[in-house]
Amino acid sequence: MKNTRVVSLIMIFIALFLITTGTTISFIEDFRVDAQETSYLNSSISTNYGIFNLKAEEIKTRFEHSKILVKQYYQDIYTDNKANNLEIKSLENAIKDVTNLGDILIEQCGRVGTYDSRITQKCDIIRKNYETIQNAFVSLVENHNQNIKSYNEWTKTDMGENYPQLKQYDSNTFKYVDLDGDGEYLGKLL
Repeated sequence: MKNTRVVSLIMIFIALFLITTGTTISFIEDFRVDAQETSYLNSSISTNYGIFNLKAEEIKTRFEHSKILVKQYYQDIYTDNKANNLEIKSLENAIKDVTNLGDILIEQCGRVGTYDSRITQKCDIIRKNYETIQNAFVSLVENHNQNIKSYNEWTKTDMGENYPQLKQYDSNTFKYVDLDGDGEYLGKLL
């Protein structure tokens, strides 16, 4: 009877030891996998951050040099319409490229914790640039289309009767975004 009691205690001790060891090993393995994933995400964000920022700065420069936002004479709107539409289309394609990369980075930023202040800062900059670029483009299209609308109304007058009606730029690709939820749309011009 004593032997069975000792054997039972030894078996309970071994079972508890194995359970504790298994739990510890599982915890360590989960921690290792989490650390690897975090390291991969941090590396990916750091690498692609430079690419994203470079493309974002190129687009901002294009916005600054764009003549589309400049108030034009109605005759110039007619003359420049084809070039303006090509410029808007080119900007739209460039912004698609940047926002596709931005979508990936923003998703990765959401999966990474706030452990590394440098990564957190990069993620904040990515969100702000993404929001600014997309909202500025939507504003640009709205402004252009408002100019076309005013032009089309002008063509119905005696002064503009010799000019044809123009189509507004059709872009349903982008809408205004507020990634940080602060109620402000960075980059919105109107």
